[in-house]
Amino acid sequence: REGRDAEVAQETRHKEQGRVVAALGDALTALAQGDLSTTLAEPFPNEYERLRTDYNRAVDSLLQVVREVNGKAWDYPEFCALTW
Repeated sequence: REGRDAEVAQETRHKEQGRVVAALGDALTALAQGDLSTTLAEPFPNEYERLRTDYNRAVDSLLQVVREVNGKAWDYPEFCALTW
């Protein structure tokens, strides 16, 4: 019985880890494509929750920097007139 319980616990941990890796991977892919709106809303299992909150904080910080830079760019009309 103990052996089976250990197997079930290990299988559960493996599934949780897979879910976390998939969610974080999808969010990082979106970020790499320039999507700063993707956050990880669904809580992760306790041992992975810090990854979720750290990711969300990092994206929020990056978004704030982008907004600040974008706002400052309008202070320099010659920069805004450039065509890329």
